[in-house]
Amino acid sequence: MKKKTVIIIIFILTLLLSSCATAQPVYDKAKDDSKTTVDTLNVSVIDSAISMYTSVTGLQPDDGDITINSILLKDGYLREVPSDPWGEGRVYRIENGKAKILGSP
Repeated sequence: MKKKTVIIIIFILTLLLSSCATAQPVYDKAKDDSKTTVDTLNVSVIDSAISMYTSVTGLQPDDGDITINSILLKDGYLREVPSDPWGEGRVYRIENGKAKILGSP
């Protein structure tokens, strides 16, 4: 009887360990997908700020990196400089009236 109990416990532990090993890639993919979503949303927010700025002023903001000195921040169209969700120092930039991301994850 003891031998059967030990075998069952070993079987259950094996199942638990194998499920943990397969969960990590799923977690990593979900984490990467969420970062990609944040990137997409940041670009959409910047594009909306550019559209509002253009509608109000009749001008297009200058091309360049979005920094604390950006007209979109100074005039209140953006609250803060968007941060890189990947943590790799990538920069959001305005080019020809559209938001772009410099660098790749």
